[in-house]
Amino acid sequence: MSLLHEQICWKFELPGLKKIVLLALARNAHVKSLEGFIGHQKLAHECGISESAARKYVHELEADGYITRMRVPTRGVQYTLNAEKVKA
Repeated sequence: MSLLHEQICWKFELPGLKKIVLLALARNAHVKSLEGFIGHQKLAHECGISESAARKYVHELEADGYITRMRVPTRGVQYTLNAEKVKA
């Protein structure tokens, strides 16, 4: 878990639920690699939103350059926080 990255993400000017999804992704990211694995179902549960809303905000965060997604065989989807936006 990376509370450091989560703390940095609080400073971003994003709409409420989109920010909450980014915060959840940041909290699940590894401190040094900025990579994390979390399914849409678990992400939705942690954020208190529907799975479809979680997918929508993940796609928007990727389009905005906050994260990148990569499908990893046998592990699902890997999320990587954009180092230029998230590093202190």
